[in-house]
Amino acid sequence: MNVFYATIYGGILIGILFDINRSLKENFKIIKKTSFILDVLFWIVITLIVFIVVNTISKFQLRYYHFVALAVGFILYYNTISKFILKFNNIVIGFI
Repeated sequence: MNVFYATIYGGILIGILFDINRSLKENFKIIKKTSFILDVLFWIVITLIVFIVVNTISKFQLRYYHFVALAVGFILYYNTISKFILKFNNIVIGFI
């Protein structure tokens, strides 16, 4: 169960980075080419996070429940506190 919960935290981290990426795109009106580069960079970072989480938790013994827990963590984050994090990001970006 500890492995499952730790992987859920990885999914929450992915959700936070997703909202940061989304708020940067919305507030800076990035052109299409730059948006593509930002998306590729986002997916590279997400891939690294998944590898780090799986390596730290279970020494690369990748199981199906890792993917389930990542999805559960992301969905929990997105349905609960995503709105607040987006508002906070918009306030910070507006301040900058």
